[in-house]
Amino acid sequence: GKLKDAYSGYVEVLGNVQLKQKEVLSKAQRYIELLDENLWLLPSNQPIDLRWPIDLLDGIIWISDPGSWADTAVAFGQQALEHPAAGLLLALGAVGLLLATPWLKARLALLSKSVGNVTKDSYLLTIRAMLISAALATPWPLLVFGIGWLLSRQSEVFFAFAIGTAMIRIAPYFWLLNALSKLFVDNGLAEAHFRWPRQVREVFSRNLAWYVPAATTLGILVALT
Repeated sequence: GKLKDAYSGYVEVLGNVQLKQKEVLSKAQRYIELLDENLWLLPSNQPIDLRWPIDLLDGIIWISDPGSWADTAVAFGQQALEHPAAGLLLALGAVGLLLATPWLKARLALLSKSVGNVTKDSYLLTIRAMLISAALATPWPLLVFGIGWLLSRQSEVFFAFAIGTAMIRIAPYFWLLNALSKLFVDNGLAEAHFRWPRQVREVFSRNLAWYVPAATTLGILVALT
């Protein structure tokens, strides 16, 4: 009898706990919905005021400090020595792809000759051209990521850590922009596979040539600050 009563009491307590848990989860879900509805009304940063030019100048001075860049170079060298395998692997990958650029472009030219040929043309040619274009776009973003990764492994030099974190964050966007620019190389996807007019390709190629490095540099600065 006592055992049965005790068991019934535990069951009742567990039932109450489960009920309370459901009530808490329900309230939490309502709070989440409330935040989703109203969070966009909250400012994500302080509004620009009279201190903004001063803060901007302080940021420029901080970024331009030669001593900080010298410390960053030292920190990079130390991390390269502490992580030789990872550093060497990233460097070899980037350099290897750079050295393979002429061969990759020759492959694109070879693939372009088969596009439109009724006996050789296939959607696989476009997929192979996309993979080659992705490989062409990879070396510099990989190098940026590798340098950033090494710098972010340490925390003694805050400036170096900030630079490394910014480079890691911007590397994927750098790759996407670079991959977009590689669509317009000779015998590439835009010319041989998509049949875009020459004038359109030249406009895109000319503007991406300056936009990609400019956007990447500005992106690193924004991520840094």
